[in-house]
Amino acid sequence: MNRSKGSMFFHRLFSAQEIGLGTNATQFTTAVIRQFLKIGEALAARWIEMPQGVLIFQMIPGRADSGAIYFYDRKQQVFFMIAFDGPDDNLTLEDFNRLLVEYDLIRFAEHPNLIELQPSPPPVPPPPPLVFEVPLLEAPAPGLSVQDELNLLLLESIRDAASRGLFWYPHLKVTHRHFQSIGSA
Repeated sequence: MNRSKGSMFFHRLFSAQEIGLGTNATQFTTAVIRQFLKIGEALAARWIEMPQGVLIFQMIPGRADSGAIYFYDRKQQVFFMIAFDGPDDNLTLEDFNRLLVEYDLIRFAEHPNLIELQPSPPPVPPPPPLVFEVPLLEAPAPGLSVQDELNLLLLESIRDAASRGLFWYPHLKVTHRHFQSIGSA
């Protein structure tokens, strides 16, 4: 049977314990759902509560095409995002009403164990490697050769050392230091 959004998948998001609601979240489903909505900075445009699970159509306030469908399994205390082959986080309220019937989403709220029978979500491909293009710059024509530049650097170093009282004798590997002291003989 071809459906308008293709295959449907359940992506596990987190448990009530993982968002800091403790182990007795089954008694406080309303508080759990409100905390979930607070995390997403959204509101529930639709909230369908059944004894075993809750379907939530979450939207960003003021944006009619920002909806996504979530499911809360009361027994396992786990949130799932319901995903499809196509885009699944820019749904309108009309889209939700159509998908609710087309994919029979109520049956998952009635029997959350059906989630295990759904196909696994496709693996997320790794992002492509970043490629940086470095523009090739034309090198200026050298005024000196590398050897000439090294000789100049060496001469500057020797002059600098000599001006500080340090002399270097290249062939003898001996250095001569000149220290001046003030006062005693």
